[in-house]
Amino acid sequence: VVDDLGSRRPEKLALLHVSNDKVEKRMTFQDMAKLSSRAANYFRSLGIKKGDRVLIVLRRNWQFWPIIIGLEKLGAIAIPAVDQLLEKDFLYRFEVAGVSAVICSADGDVIAQAKPAIEKYGKIEVQIVANGTCEGWHAFDEEYAMYSSRFARSEDSISGSDPMMMIFASGSTGYPKLAVHNCKYPLGHFHTAKYWHNVDPDGLHLTMEIVKSLTQRSNMRYDRDGDQHYDLLSALQKSIRGSDENAAVHYAARLMEAGDLLSLCRRLLVIASEDIGLAYPMAIPIVK
Repeated sequence: VVDDLGSRRPEKLALLHVSNDKVEKRMTFQDMAKLSSRAANYFRSLGIKKGDRVLIVLRRNWQFWPIIIGLEKLGAIAIPAVDQLLEKDFLYRFEVAGVSAVICSADGDVIAQAKPAIEKYGKIEVQIVANGTCEGWHAFDEEYAMYSSRFARSEDSISGSDPMMMIFASGSTGYPKLAVHNCKYPLGHFHTAKYWHNVDPDGLHLTMEIVKSLTQRSNMRYDRDGDQHYDLLSALQKSIRGSDENAAVHYAARLMEAGDLLSLCRRLLVIASEDIGLAYPMAIPIVK
């Protein structure tokens, strides 16, 4: 699809990315077609091949798009993940998905958390860093540009029911569950784009992060009778499940500032029963 649009409408805007330091980057579909083909050729040179599982932790960096499209052209299975993973979360995903390559952002402490998990797992063959450098890791930004911007499809290219992507969905109990999506998965998003997001083919589709940055005190808004009430409670529980103490404190504080202490206490009791109780039975009487 990207290559076809790159050929038919080469100057059509595909991505407008603004970094945290306000640097704007515009990419057309022709740019994206060429960048993703360079990425595919680059990954192939490193030994990544069709069917390999590749964990991607790239935050909101622009490199995410040519990287994930490049992996799909190659037939490798991309596994996108958030940048809040801790060592134990990396190790769990490595083992469950059978990961053989990782591509991480140089931002934050992503690599610091990934490194000990990689050593314990012992089966990662390729380590790539984007948006920066790290000793012992391939530097995507510096290396991929040396490769050809042409990557032709072949009879062996993935399509139809071939696996394309794996996603760790939030588990209602225990660790996240692994879901496998094939090449038909994107078709479902046509309905999402048209009927839910009301996407204009010639417009800009803003991410939630952009909307929040343009809305004053957006993090402190609260409607006890609306969806955000349940979103906050869900976010609190997922933060605790993910061992993200900073996020847990943040969402608990928002509930307390809104004066909704009862809902907070009830949800903490649910968490103590469902998520902690089996490992530490005293959690329930402590919360009570």
